[in-house]
Amino acid sequence: MNPKTLLQTIYGKLKKAKKENLLTFALLFTAGILTLIPGVTYLFTTFVTKIPANQNYDWLIARSIVSLFMMLPSLILFSAAYLLLESHSMGWKLALATCVAAIFLAVLNQSDINLAFSIGLLSGSAAALEIRNRKSEETVLKDSPIAIENIAILGMYICIIICVSTIVFLFGYTIVRGTPYINLDFLTKINWSWPQAGQLIGQLSSTSPGGVLGYALGTVILTVTCECIAIPLGLAAAIYLSEYAGRNKITETIRFFIETLAGLPSVVIGLLVFLIIVRGLGWGFTVQGTAIGLAIMILPFNIRVVEEAMRSVPDAFREASFALGATKWETAKNIVFYAAAPGIITGILLGAGAAMGESALVLVAQSLTYPEGTQFNPTFPVLTNLFGKQANGFPSLAVFIYNAATLSPIEVGTAKSPLSLLGKGYLINQNAWSVAFAGAAVLIAMYLVICVAAMFARNRLAKKITGK
Repeated sequence: MNPKTLLQTIYGKLKKAKKENLLTFALLFTAGILTLIPGVTYLFTTFVTKIPANQNYDWLIARSIVSLFMMLPSLILFSAAYLLLESHSMGWKLALATCVAAIFLAVLNQSDINLAFSIGLLSGSAAALEIRNRKSEETVLKDSPIAIENIAILGMYICIIICVSTIVFLFGYTIVRGTPYINLDFLTKINWSWPQAGQLIGQLSSTSPGGVLGYALGTVILTVTCECIAIPLGLAAAIYLSEYAGRNKITETIRFFIETLAGLPSVVIGLLVFLIIVRGLGWGFTVQGTAIGLAIMILPFNIRVVEEAMRSVPDAFREASFALGATKWETAKNIVFYAAAPGIITGILLGAGAAMGESALVLVAQSLTYPEGTQFNPTFPVLTNLFGKQANGFPSLAVFIYNAATLSPIEVGTAKSPLSLLGKGYLINQNAWSVAFAGAAVLIAMYLVICVAAMFARNRLAKKITGK
């Protein structure tokens, strides 16, 4: 619908509406305009105010996003005004709820008490008038389902816009912030040197600080090792729960604990790995120790998604297989598992993404500092000692991002560089954040590659199964 048609539709509805409905609509519409004022004022002030000396464009972006969120509550009042124009009972209920919320906020925040009470008074008056009009009506008013459908469609459009905008903004912002450090050396060099990076950030040296290839390979190795543990266990558990386990208290208890494990904080699993595997068994800081912790973390993703995918296979497939003389295992392996392959790939992909981006568990399960306390800067281990004890931990891209994001100017200026004397601490810290965003861009690119590969595999299997 183009703007001209939309305006004509609105004008037609206003022209045909009753005077009582027009009055309540006007009250709530005015309340919605008043609700917009703080957000619009905040946004206008953001763009006309000069960026403070100790800030950068992040300050502008943050304030713009806050102002947009400040405008969202006005949509509730505009929706309620539309519902009252359509004589829908949900309109006065929303207006009454808004009145109560406005009074409550006025009591909590004394600085905006006049604005809040004005909005509360307008919405409360609209609700009272609508209730009075409904009592004086000779015929019982019927709520139009079309009005609610229009509001639902509007809400879905807004949610889609917010979700897509958030994803696009995160990707775009990460790439833009990390662009100054994304180059061939950054992508192809094995080790990143924080002391050299500190001098580069402080503009004291032009020497390349290395790259994140070692961290990226470490992330791939950790993820692959983790999936080698999680996939067999997850698939076996999912096949059992879907095809063999009956509906009883035992299986319901198993599902409850699986869902509980999905909500368990990853740092708790990392702590258990550190106490039991690293210290208790004496394995040290190894790949397999961390991979076991990651496998435990992603098991619920594999189990639940794969189980639901197998349950979605029609029972007719199983019955046809049994009719041909196949056993239960043959049916599960050759028929159900094959038909559910696209969903199974999705479950494995979710687990791989969670493992690749996990930092809390890896931070706890790996050693992050040298014995003398200098910044973590591991050398990527060769295959001969890949699964041996690593005194300095194992390189992970998530850990690299964490280290870059938490660097202070003094830490960046280690290795006897005079950075601490520059008096540009904020600038140095912002550049360190750009290093973190560069690593995040590489991690996102790796995950997108996996997503694209999984999508092609899933579509190919689906095409092969359906013949379309």
